[in-house]
Amino acid sequence: MSEGLTLKERAATDPALQSAVEFHRVLAQSLAKDYWQTFREMYRTTGLQSALIWGMNMQEPIRAKAAEYEAEAQIPGLGEQYLAYFREEQTRQEQEFPLDPEPVSDDAATDRDTELRKFADDLVELHWRLFLSAAGRGDEDGARKLILGFERNCEENKAKVIRGEGGPKHTPEEFRRMVHYIEEARCRIADEYDRDPVALKRRLGVPVSVSASVPVRQSNRMGIGEMAVRTAVRATVWTVVRDLIRAILR
Repeated sequence: MSEGLTLKERAATDPALQSAVEFHRVLAQSLAKDYWQTFREMYRTTGLQSALIWGMNMQEPIRAKAAEYEAEAQIPGLGEQYLAYFREEQTRQEQEFPLDPEPVSDDAATDRDTELRKFADDLVELHWRLFLSAAGRGDEDGARKLILGFERNCEENKAKVIRGEGGPKHTPEEFRRMVHYIEEARCRIADEYDRDPVALKRRLGVPVSVSASVPVRQSNRMGIGEMAVRTAVRATVWTVVRDLIRAILR
């Protein structure tokens, strides 16, 4: 019986399935190599923020390609296995070909800490800018995927800290501080949204609808965009998953 077995476990006793899984492993690894090469080139030529924007925008096409492969092969679980192979190879590429280090000033410790804080702030604000824009357009699926993708990345980074690992351009100690600063930035921007969501949108350059800036009587049913934002502000990752999926399927 194959029920309850993972795709790799099933493939171990099925030569045809094993061949299909191996083929898609090669595809995933090839994509991960191209992805990291492009990211490094963008980082070198246009800067970190441009590279991060490109990287975040690439996540959905990569997931869509994984789903497409699974549908074409008609192999349940192939999409998730493809993404797992992609992430494994991406991690290997980051370790083998790290980003070029930035110049170190005389006051290296202070400057580096300031850089880490700014990186964390810029990363969180970039995520919120993309997320609020998607929610404002009524793109509930895009908003949900942005939330879950960012949460997943944060959880993976926390796991790396626990394992004592560093990042592609950070020592383990710098990586630990960066993850801490990202959590601080997430709390600050969530509080800012709770205090005045319209002001936050304007600060981030997100279009504000006329109805959002004019007091109106609240309807009995919150819009999906507003529901998604408020859920993301207050909830843990697991509550985000549960509430957003329920809201969208309602």
